[in-house]
Amino acid sequence: MDDGYDRFVKLLEQSQHFPAPRLKALQERGLRRFLRHAYEEVPAYKRRLAPLFSSGPEPDLSRWQEIPVLTRSQAQEESEELKAASVPEQAGATQTKHTSGSTGTPLIHYRSKLQQTANQAVLDRLFQWYQMDGSKSLAQLTTDYHDRASYPDGYAGHEWFRGQPQGDYFHLDTLKTTTMQQLKWLAQKEAAYLNTFPNNARGLIEAAQEANVPIPRFDVVLLSGEVLEDDTRKLIAETTGSAIINLFGASESGRLAASCPEHGTLHIHEEISFLEVVDEQGKPVPDGQTGRLVTTSFYNFAMPLIRYALGDYGAVSATPCPCGRQGRTLKFVAGRQRNLFRFVDGTSKWPDMKLRELRTIYSFRQMQVVQDKIDHLTVYMVKSTDGSVLDHTALQDVFRRSLHPSLNITIRLCDEIGRTASGKFEDFISNIRTQSDQGLS
Repeated sequence: MDDGYDRFVKLLEQSQHFPAPRLKALQERGLRRFLRHAYEEVPAYKRRLAPLFSSGPEPDLSRWQEIPVLTRSQAQEESEELKAASVPEQAGATQTKHTSGSTGTPLIHYRSKLQQTANQAVLDRLFQWYQMDGSKSLAQLTTDYHDRASYPDGYAGHEWFRGQPQGDYFHLDTLKTTTMQQLKWLAQKEAAYLNTFPNNARGLIEAAQEANVPIPRFDVVLLSGEVLEDDTRKLIAETTGSAIINLFGASESGRLAASCPEHGTLHIHEEISFLEVVDEQGKPVPDGQTGRLVTTSFYNFAMPLIRYALGDYGAVSATPCPCGRQGRTLKFVAGRQRNLFRFVDGTSKWPDMKLRELRTIYSFRQMQVVQDKIDHLTVYMVKSTDGSVLDHTALQDVFRRSLHPSLNITIRLCDEIGRTASGKFEDFISNIRTQSDQGLS
């Protein structure tokens, strides 16, 4: 059966050059079609979408803000009610998926083949933006949910770039391998491209530097699954010689944005989703201001997620990207609720510690910062092997300057910092919750 890939490719080739009003009209057509399907076929949306259809069979988008935001916990509780009774034939087969569980319990969700096709099409357009060659090989270091990418061989396949020559595709599970095992595996594969988590890429470089082994070099490094900090981006680019692609999205909602090859800005995939930035009440915030990122993807007819809160915070840029593409861009993605540090005076901040500055004080191998009280952090550092002495006072001063002067800081040296259930390293974790947080999970 034709899965629509060729049509997506043709549309995306054209739409990236559409003027903004035409791109918005294209987006609204996809949204209206999707809303009609959800209202007719999904039990949960008979209630949620009622305001849009109070006047007839066509959705009234002027009442969009009346649709309640769907949180992750609600999606978990209502997963069967969110499943469509039937799907259009062109949506293709329905697949059962689950999220990584990095925020706690994984979300079991259902995905139409058509959404997977749309995701692949926008990814392939991105490959074209960066002039990637499908005949070359791509190595992926992420969590393996199919239990087939075990060390030492990993998984091998083909056709990672659809429609291009079938270059080799290699996958190794990060959850069940050490950083040194990953380095050895990469040296054997000699791939031109790497796809992994930002913190894993940084860990590979730092481990190679410490062990005095060659740092793998790639034409392009694709990074997803975590916020890409400036320090990490610079380290990867400087040491690997790679172009950096920053990918933003989620398993349940699909691909949402990717970095511009000319300017690094995050271009939103307006053709396949509607991404909003809203306040805690679900109302839009002005461009440039930080809010909750809420999305509606147009092609998952099996389990529509409408005004779905990703758990991430960010801001949309108030100006178009200088590259000339007219779609909106994300000014930044700040992080998740669990990464937001709160302080005694009511202020809050997503940490962005400069690792290079910290390492001028103590050459630790890895760090994790946990806020366990409103006025206290515990900083875990993997011990240095170069014999350097830890200056507690100097490090504590840096944390207070960077985060908040009220903080008390305990620094603990350890041999290892474990990965999350999704195979990632997490640098910043806040265990402080406010009453407003409870409805956002």
